[in-house]
Amino acid sequence: MAPTEHTLSFLLRNSGAVLAEAQQRDVVLHRRDGEDLLLSPLARERGVRDSLGIAARVLKAVLAEGDTRSAVAVRVVDELPWTHFLPSDDRERFLDEFATTAAACVETETFEPLARLLRDWRATAEIYATPELRTVMDSRHEGVAIPLRRPQPRRSA
Repeated sequence: MAPTEHTLSFLLRNSGAVLAEAQQRDVVLHRRDGEDLLLSPLARERGVRDSLGIAARVLKAVLAEGDTRSAVAVRVVDELPWTHFLPSDDRERFLDEFATTAAACVETETFEPLARLLRDWRATAEIYATPELRTVMDSRHEGVAIPLRRPQPRRSA
């Protein structure tokens, strides 16, 4: 069931109705001054996290067998088409890293590392899919390395 969407100010004016709605389905709260928020009962969220943990452990067990590991690496393309651009060895590495990271994220209740892992692997697939990017990445760079400063986060006024 798709989540209902409201603004944060709508929640402030109609909190009872929105909280009742959140018991039935997730509610996305749109904010002007920050990231959108998800309002969901804790039990539902814990169920999702526990399910991810179980799926990650099952995937790790499946990947422990060499033949099954290879078969999963071939079939992952059906579910995640962008993995088609990865070489088969990298597809297996992706699956290993995904299962290990997902299990660790459930244990620590921190999911940003899993999101970052998926972004990184998709970027890797994009490099394999784009010959121009691959040429740039594979080319040897000459000259002195120039250190770059990390960008500073913007501060709100």
